[in-house]
Amino acid sequence: MQNRSFLRSALAALLFVGLLSFPGATLAQDEGAPADPAPTESAPAAQADSNEEKVLYDYAYLLRAPRLTFDEDYTAEEEAKVGEHFQYLVKLYREGVVQIVGRADDLAFPGLVIYKAESDEAAKAIMENDPAVAAGVFRAEFARYGFALSRLAQREAMSQLPATTSDRKLVKEVVVNAPVDELWNAWTTAEGVTSFFAPKAKIELQVGGAYEVFFDVSAPQGMRGSEECRVLSFLPREMLSFEWNAPPSFGKLRGQKTRVVIEFDEVAAGWTRVKLTHLGWGEGDDWDGVYDYFDQAWSGVLASLKQTLETPAETPVPVEATDSEEAES
Repeated sequence: MQNRSFLRSALAALLFVGLLSFPGATLAQDEGAPADPAPTESAPAAQADSNEEKVLYDYAYLLRAPRLTFDEDYTAEEEAKVGEHFQYLVKLYREGVVQIVGRADDLAFPGLVIYKAESDEAAKAIMENDPAVAAGVFRAEFARYGFALSRLAQREAMSQLPATTSDRKLVKEVVVNAPVDELWNAWTTAEGVTSFFAPKAKIELQVGGAYEVFFDVSAPQGMRGSEECRVLSFLPREMLSFEWNAPPSFGKLRGQKTRVVIEFDEVAAGWTRVKLTHLGWGEGDDWDGVYDYFDQAWSGVLASLKQTLETPAETPVPVEATDSEEAES
C-alpha cells in the first residue's frame, strides 16, 4: 500500500549517517525537465583533485513536490527516483559537499539542501545531477546562501577553542603614512589582503563570514592557510576581529582557533596607527611554540603592510605615532 513509509524510511537512513534533517521527504523540476536521468555520481565540483585550489561558498537548493498529495500517491517510478535522490545526497554528505538536508511535513513548503560549491555553475550542476530533479520528479531552484545566525556553527566554533585559555596577549603596532580607508580595505577585502599578506584570500565582511587567507594555494585543501576561519565582529574603519589558526606544522593545535583584533586609529591627517592583538592562547609548551611563531610572523606582516601601502612622507610622523610591539603574559 502506498503511504509515507518509504519516504520516512529514506529519511531515517539519512539521519543514521549523520545528516541533520527535518521530518519527511524532499521536493523539485517540472514536466519540462530532462527525461533522461542524470548519473548518481557526484557533480564535478565534488570530484576535483584535492590539490587543486578551491574556494567554496554556501548554496541552497529548494525542492518542490509535483503535487501536494505526493506522499500518498507517488508512482513506482517516482519512488525509485526518490530512492536514488537520497543515495545521491548521502554520497555528497560523506564527501563534505552537502551540509544539511530537510523538509516540512506540509508539502506546500519546499525541501531544502544546503551545500558547498566553488561557483554558481558548479552549484547548479550539483542540483541538476540530483536524480529526482533530472527525472522531473521534483522541481528545483538554487541560490547562493548566507547564514546570519546558526547554533550549529556556534557549537562547531566552541569545539574548536583551546580546552583552557590564558590571559596572554600578543600586541603589535605600526603607523602607516596612509589614510584609514586604505588600511581598512587592506584588511577587509580579498584585493587588499592579497596586496600585502598572501597570494589569495576569501574575505566576507559580515559576522560569520569567511576570513580565509591562503598562503600556499598548491597545498592540499585544509593546509593552505586560515581555512574555516570566520569574521567575529567589526566596526567600519575602526575595528575588525576574526578567528585564526596555527600553521599545519603545529599538528593538532591547527584545529584550535585563536582570535585576532585589528584596530585602526587616525593619528593625524594621512597617518593611521594599526594595532594588532592576538589572544585566546592555550596553555602548555606546544602553545608556547605557536605564540613564539606568531610573535615573529605578525611583525613581518605589519612590516609588509607598511611597505605596501605607505606613500612617501611629505609630513613628519606625528610625535605620538611611533611603531611599537608588546607581548603580555
